[in-house]
Amino acid sequence: DHIAVRDLRCLGEFMLMPDDDLSLANVLKSPFFGFDDDDLLRLAPGRAGSLWQALHASGESRDRLVYEQLVSWLNRVDFETPYRFFARILAADGGRRKLLARLGSEADDLIEEFLNQALHYETLGNAFGLQGFLHWLGARDSQIKREMDAARDEVRVMTVHGAKGLEAPIVYLVDDGSKLFHSRLQPKIYGYASEHGDVLFWGAGAKAGQSELQQQLLEAKQQEDRAEYHRLLYVAMTRAEDRLVICGKAGADDNWHPLVEHALKDGLQEVTGPDGEISHYLWQTSERIEQETVLQDSKAEPNIALPDWVSRPPIVAKTGPKHISPSALHASDSQLPTAEPQEWAQDFEAMANGQSSLALLRGTAVHTLLQYLPRLPEGQRNEAAKAYLRQDFAPGIRDEILDEISKTLNNPELGFVFSETARAELSVSGTLQGVQEELAISGKIDRLCRTETGLLIVDFKTNRTVPASVQEIPQAYVNQLAAYKALIEIAYPDQSVEAAILWTREARLDYLNAAMLSDAKQALLQTASS
Repeated sequence: DHIAVRDLRCLGEFMLMPDDDLSLANVLKSPFFGFDDDDLLRLAPGRAGSLWQALHASGESRDRLVYEQLVSWLNRVDFETPYRFFARILAADGGRRKLLARLGSEADDLIEEFLNQALHYETLGNAFGLQGFLHWLGARDSQIKREMDAARDEVRVMTVHGAKGLEAPIVYLVDDGSKLFHSRLQPKIYGYASEHGDVLFWGAGAKAGQSELQQQLLEAKQQEDRAEYHRLLYVAMTRAEDRLVICGKAGADDNWHPLVEHALKDGLQEVTGPDGEISHYLWQTSERIEQETVLQDSKAEPNIALPDWVSRPPIVAKTGPKHISPSALHASDSQLPTAEPQEWAQDFEAMANGQSSLALLRGTAVHTLLQYLPRLPEGQRNEAAKAYLRQDFAPGIRDEILDEISKTLNNPELGFVFSETARAELSVSGTLQGVQEELAISGKIDRLCRTETGLLIVDFKTNRTVPASVQEIPQAYVNQLAAYKALIEIAYPDQSVEAAILWTREARLDYLNAAMLSDAKQALLQTASS
């Protein structure tokens, strides 16, 4: 993983366990806060408890600011999806800017891909929050990589190690001609495995004063360094697709330039400059160079009988069921409610500033509040909602959402929807038998309620424009609830299952009739054969 991704993962691990000293130390030294070793040495040695406790107890103003920022993230992490949590840290809290300032513009692709992974995790119907996301990321052994092969109008300055696996049409190799071996870089202590056990001895000093064994160990170390130097040269040279320019220092005899010059001396062309002196050497070919692998014939010719399955035709693997997400069952854009012009303008302005759509943010906020507020005593709900909305919304929009939430939760006709027996944000998945093949469905139900007659599926809709009647509900929403109803009926075959939409703008609950849901289910099963 790139260091930018590791920084984000360490931040997530600290959010899950604040007393994890190693994760917190990594977060503090990351670009998010920019601590150095001296800062950690001021906090860590001699502390009574964890590093987190030491940061809390510190009287330094900088430490207090860092502590307060981390506390604000800890207060949000259990109430936001992984994507929303990291996106806000990277955007509103300036995390992306800090990462790019230290790690360079190439980290931007990595950060974006990390967010894409978080968003993809949510589309899979997972409901396990940050811990589930980090586990999923680790279990997949995801390597989040930047698209370095795409055309980019820039010059990249990289080390050989950093360029591994990458290619470019033109590559410059720059070697300053410094000595490959220098006394300052040689180890001061040598280890030697003798027949009497491992031996350590001092290896510095003039060569004249060294023993024969010391000189042998030093020579072996130099051979090892020389082999590594040549290996790096090979890696560097193979990064070029079309043209390779090797720069060296005149007079140096142990750097890359003379090594390549000696290897290609028979095919080199001398190129002179305006003064008549040789300016550089040229070696070229019009053919693509392919590495040939020479296979040696084995002397032994074992007579091995082939197993009988070699002559049998392969078994045709059964394809898995077609997978769909109920929330993606939109028939057409024309069937969806339209937004008000003011909302369009706000969304456009938000997208122009690289932010999420206001309608999307608003809908997510309403869903989250309706999920968690019913668990709190009524007297605490309003303050908790204000604290949650404070960072994302202007006062006018915030008051509008608070009024919408209040009307919904305080409507006596909707009390059973938010009772303790109702299940919130219920992840469901299952398989339906279509006309010709199976159909795998997974999604998340906003609310599953137990009623006097059976079970009721409730889906929250935050649309500004609310249909006047059940018959005007967009078909996409009917399809979604039909899919959920089919899955719940499989899980509870002895229960009567109904479905309804709660329009939060009007705190109104619309029950979908059985005929609408049945027709939508039949159409859904037809998609398995299309």
